[in-house]
Formats: sequence, structure tokens, C-alpha cells
Amino acid sequence: MGLSVDHCLGSTVRSASDLKVADHVDKDGNVVAGDIVLVGDATAAWAKHEGPYDAETVHGVHVQSLKGEFARVVDTEDILREIEYTG
Repeated sequence: MGLSVDHCLGSTVRSASDLKVADHVDKDGNVVAGDIVLVGDATAAWAKHEGPYDAETVHGVHVQSLKGEFARVVDTEDILREIEYTG
């Protein structure tokens, strides 16, 4: 999907949320709202060219902007726990 949260990834998450791509139909035929999940520590951002914002600030602001409204933001450890990864 992408890596740079302040460009293509942010746009993709917003579009996926708006289009409800994670929604699905359960066995009874009911539409169930799905989660767009953003693994925050698997994304990145870069400092703005000749600007005052470092990469960490750019990344943090964009992830927080997606959190809750457009996606469920988790980190890698959360996902590993959810899938019960023991590797």
C-alpha cells in the first residue's frame, strides 16, 4: 500500500475509510462495519524540504490525523498479539 504516511498512505487510508472497503456481510446477510487498520510503526515520513518539521513530527501528526476517524492505529506488537503470533 505504501510507506509514507503523509502522502500516498494517508490518502489511501482516507479513501478506503470513505468507501467502506473493510465492511463485509456476515452469515446472516447483515452489513458489518470493518476496521481499516494502520500499523503506525510500519510507516514513515520524511522531514519537509527546507522546512521546520522533522520526520518524527510529520509522521506523528499524520498518524494522529488518521487515528479514530479513518483507521484503527496499532503498532506491530498489537498485531502480533491479535493474530497470536508465537514465531
